[in-house]
Amino acid sequence: MYGVALNDKELVDNLYESIQDAPTPKHYSFKGKKRSEYESWHWTAWAKYSLEPFMSREYLDAQEEADKFFEDNKEVFSRMSEILGQCAPCVFKKFQTYPLPNGVKRLCGAWLGCAINKGGNNPNQTNRHRDASEAQYGYSGLISCGDYQRGGLILWELEIVLEMDSGDVVIFPDAVVTHSNEKAKGTRSSAVCFTQENVYSYWNRKYNMKLRRKERKKVNGGRVAKSCQI
Repeated sequence: MYGVALNDKELVDNLYESIQDAPTPKHYSFKGKKRSEYESWHWTAWAKYSLEPFMSREYLDAQEEADKFFEDNKEVFSRMSEILGQCAPCVFKKFQTYPLPNGVKRLCGAWLGCAINKGGNNPNQTNRHRDASEAQYGYSGLISCGDYQRGGLILWELEIVLEMDSGDVVIFPDAVVTHSNEKAKGTRSSAVCFTQENVYSYWNRKYNMKLRRKERKKVNGGRVAKSCQI
């Protein structure tokens, strides 16, 4: 778990405005029912229900606007990637080592894409959950933005609440840590950068990428754990 302030009000304000300007997301149906009224997008490459990665339907449906969003906020995602590189250098390296099929691209620096949370009928609070489809041995990057108070990140197994101001970045394994956020007063949006677990399975099948919790190296004839996930 690693948290740091981005310390660039102009970049953070621009991210917030970009989220507000994004087109209203479509609420796709499953068996004739809407999945949610919550205003969020998944603009990313992933491998849901597929053996090979592809660009998400939500990205393709709004590609022009999505590409503008990523171009306008390129520096935000670059700095978040740098933070990942500082706190988890092996993960940072492996996120970018392996190629993707033609037409599939990384949209958020080291990560393949992001979930963008504008809000909607309950804009300032999320229920406790784990992002089970994301890489359990990797890390996701969360940045919040807006004009708000409270809205801290609750980490249930750790029994702590991490207060988050606008522009704060948290790097953490959201697939294995149950989390939610406190109700905020004001307007709060966020973006969560991630690479999906099934993409690692694709890299494992095609390029023999090792999916393991720790790498080990020899030291003086013995073997010691090296702090490196994935």
